[in-house]
Amino acid sequence: MSSVRTVVGYVPSGVLFEGISFNGNSGPAWVADGDPIPHVDYRFKRRYYLAALWHVLRGKPVPIEITYRGGLADADADTVEAATVPVENIGGPVLSLAGGDDAMWPSDELGAKAVERLEGQEYDHFHDHVVYPDAGHSILVPYLPVRGRESTPVFPRFSFAMGGRPAGYAEADVDSWQRVLETLERGLG
Repeated sequence: MSSVRTVVGYVPSGVLFEGISFNGNSGPAWVADGDPIPHVDYRFKRRYYLAALWHVLRGKPVPIEITYRGGLADADADTVEAATVPVENIGGPVLSLAGGDDAMWPSDELGAKAVERLEGQEYDHFHDHVVYPDAGHSILVPYLPVRGRESTPVFPRFSFAMGGRPAGYAEADVDSWQRVLETLERGLG
């Protein structure tokens, strides 16, 4: 059993993926005691590279969500199982908050995988997965600026697409914050 008593995941994943690298040698995003933790690899096809280059040349943010979906589709069941987070060991309330228009990764699907795992284990603590259809990867606490969250700069003239729209972020920020407070009160109060 884990010493973690409560978890709130903003745009979480129930599956671990390789790390993001700009030199082509990604490898694992996570290690334990120096050993790589099992993960699912991204899938980059030539068509994706061409589309990404086209976005960069036009000064548009690059979405990478499809590389995660492709990685999951290409991975065999054993790889996905080994890379799946054992959320059933949490031992307390779990809240997953996802953007339905997430352009970074499919947080709606990846968060749902974690909650489905809890339900499959007959998890006896509160758990919920909330998807905000018009929010992307940048759901935050309320009353912060919502303009500009649709992308995040990485290098000059290169940014990642985060998805979402300002009104969707405003709604998600306010609604999710109340849910976060209730979940923390359940688990830590």
